[in-house]
Amino acid sequence: MAKKAKAGKPKRRGSSVGFVIFLEFILGLIVGVFAFGYAYRYMSMDTDDAIDEKRFSANELLEQAQSNLMGSDIDAVVRSKDDTANSVTFYNLKNDTATTVTATKSTKFPRGVNINTLQPGDIVTYVFDEGMKLAEVKSCPNEWIIEDKGVAISTSSKLVKFTDASSTNADKSFKYVDGLTSVRYKDEIKELASISPYDYVSIHGYDDGKSNKVYKIDILKSHGELHINNAAHVNDMHVFVSDRMCSLNDNNSLYLTEGVYPVRITGSNTKDLIKTANIVPGSPYEIDLSQVVLKQGLITLKSNVKDYKIFIDGEEYPYGQSILMPYGMHKLRAVKGEYFDVVSDIYVTGENNPVELKFKKIKEVGTIKIKASPKEAEIFINDVSVGKEKAEQTLELGTYIVTCSCDGYKTAAKKVNLSVDKQTVNIEFKLDSDGSVKTEEESKSSNE
Repeated sequence: MAKKAKAGKPKRRGSSVGFVIFLEFILGLIVGVFAFGYAYRYMSMDTDDAIDEKRFSANELLEQAQSNLMGSDIDAVVRSKDDTANSVTFYNLKNDTATTVTATKSTKFPRGVNINTLQPGDIVTYVFDEGMKLAEVKSCPNEWIIEDKGVAISTSSKLVKFTDASSTNADKSFKYVDGLTSVRYKDEIKELASISPYDYVSIHGYDDGKSNKVYKIDILKSHGELHINNAAHVNDMHVFVSDRMCSLNDNNSLYLTEGVYPVRITGSNTKDLIKTANIVPGSPYEIDLSQVVLKQGLITLKSNVKDYKIFIDGEEYPYGQSILMPYGMHKLRAVKGEYFDVVSDIYVTGENNPVELKFKKIKEVGTIKIKASPKEAEIFINDVSVGKEKAEQTLELGTYIVTCSCDGYKTAAKKVNLSVDKQTVNIEFKLDSDGSVKTEEESKSSNE
């Protein structure tokens, strides 16, 4: 009887099916981790690139991530607002997305804040629900604020920098974001480049440990100009603003933060001038020094002769009296017959200014007597003014040029030669308005 052949072991189909399932699980896990990593990386990305609306609306992956944020706290910047639709577009500071939500009567706001007070650039934390309704607006814990002046904007490097004019923040700098960082002055939108170091500003930034940037700058106080007119009237001028000495620019101006300042102007020839300057943008505050009160001092004359004539700055003053003159330099000329004229620069620098005159006698002299019309005509001998309308000069023998001039008339000149001791020459100038000049001369000597 033939033996039965032994049957082989049956194949186990269940084990191969399990292996396939295990392999599919591993592949699915790898794909899931990759997708999650890509989405997380994109959501956490921090970039300075300009915001692209199409990128937000077209990317389904980001839309899904956005939906996952419903009911969560989101740090964001107010990008824009539609008052008609009662909606706000927020720029998410975590994942570089923009979301538009609608405020309702049930939207919660911090004290003093509502949908009307929100402005572009405000940094907040907000929550929205599945209906894209704005559930709550909160103060952002990662927002920081600096109030100071001395800010300069570098558009090339996109930096907000503090200069030496800053009180406590010199050398600090922060990045800003084109198209998102806003500037406002009295509810008016301004350009970043319009900010001056003289403006007092409130800077709002966001720092989450990874990114630290400026998103809003409020100009609390703008700047204006203080201008000094007729500054040449004051010698050694110094300008003090709030008791701090300031340097003027080439136009005798300086820029100040808007506000009210005590201004004090000092000079070596003037009494202190004190003003209260109200500095406002766009309208310079002007101080005119043409009528500034000059300091005055007495000129006291002593001389080796008596009965002489004294002229200061071309005006004659009585003999034997002290003369009160403004501080500064003055031209003095003392005249006495048979003596050389004493000509000197004198400086009035205090209450009493003694001047000593030393006359030197002339051995042989002559006299020139001049009359001129009109009466405003000024008379000069060798370019030195000797008076108006009438003048008489005793001079050393020699040749002199006598000139007569008056506004609106042609200038007349005549050469006079004093060649004989005690000689007197009389000259009369008649200046006519038609431009013609008539001169008459009479000469006589004491020997005649």
